[in-house]
Order: sequence, then structure tokens, then C-alpha cells
Amino acid sequence: MGGYENEYRLRFTKAKESVAVRFKRTTLVFLAYGLMAASANAADIGKFTDWTAHAANSGQSKVCYVVSVPKKMQPSNVNRDDVFFYITTWAGQTNIAEPSVVTGYPYQPGSTTTVSIGPSTASMFTKGDSAWVADRGSEKKLVDAMRAGSTMIVKGTSRRGTVTTDTYSLSGVTAGLKAVIAACS
Repeated sequence: MGGYENEYRLRFTKAKESVAVRFKRTTLVFLAYGLMAASANAADIGKFTDWTAHAANSGQSKVCYVVSVPKKMQPSNVNRDDVFFYITTWAGQTNIAEPSVVTGYPYQPGSTTTVSIGPSTASMFTKGDSAWVADRGSEKKLVDAMRAGSTMIVKGTSRRGTVTTDTYSLSGVTAGLKAVIAACS
């Protein structure tokens, strides 16, 4: 095996390990949020046009996130659960804003989701009904594009092969992010 193939395998293995750790962390956060919301421990930080900011305490840590729902979902005749786009941050962790999407259906195994904001695009890996960006550098680029943009389009493929296109307004995302960063600092 050549040096390039070894380097690729090493990078791929490291990326998979990083993704697995982040997937577990995010899954635990959203499971914890569901439990906390049920017990009224989650607090609204504020409404920022089309985005809403929340904070929740989970024992020893605090998680803050800004969330929105699509303005338009296509095809419109597809039966889906709730659909959300989140950007999550944690107390004590600076410069981390983790974008994720819950799409309302199980993704096709091994598929990726594409996020487009103007000329900028990002790819997200999928698991179950959720998707995440694979690395911190790409997360930052996506969040920066969201702050600068006006509309975001998220495309994914369901387990049944249905391609969906969700259109989000980015109005209020910058103010919402400022609020969650302040709340979790």
C-alpha cells in the first residue's frame, strides 16, 4: 500500500472516531433536553425572528441552542415527524457551535445531507433521523455562512429513497447565536 493510501486510512479512521464521539455527545444532549423539557428545566432565552434560543441545565453542565423550523418542505405530500435545525453550544467550551438537523424521517443509511446557503455548501453525515457536520472547521464555515446568508436549503434522502428539500429562513440566527453564546459563557 502506498503512502497516500495509508494517510487516507489514518485520516478516515480519525474522522470516524471524532464523528462517533460528537454523535454520542449530541445524542445525549438531545435526549437530556427531552427529559429536561418534560420536567420544565429548559428555559427560553428569546425569540429572534425565525429562530428561538433555549438553555437547559443538565446536572453539572449547561447546554444552549438556537433552533428553527423550515418555512417550506418539499415534497409537501410526504408524511414526516417534526423537522428542526439546531446550533448547539455548551458552557465552558469556547468557539464551539455545532449545527445539526432533525429531519422527521430516518435517513437512507450511509447517505449525506447537503446544506446550501447561496454559493456555500456543506455536507452532513446522517444517523437515524439526524445529521451533523463531520469536523469543527466545516462547522465554523457553515455557521459563518448562516450568519451571512438569508436562506438555507437542506436536502436529504429518506430510507425509502424520497429526496426532501427543506428551506429555512436565516433571519434572526445571528442574534440567536449571540444570545446562546452569552447564556452559556
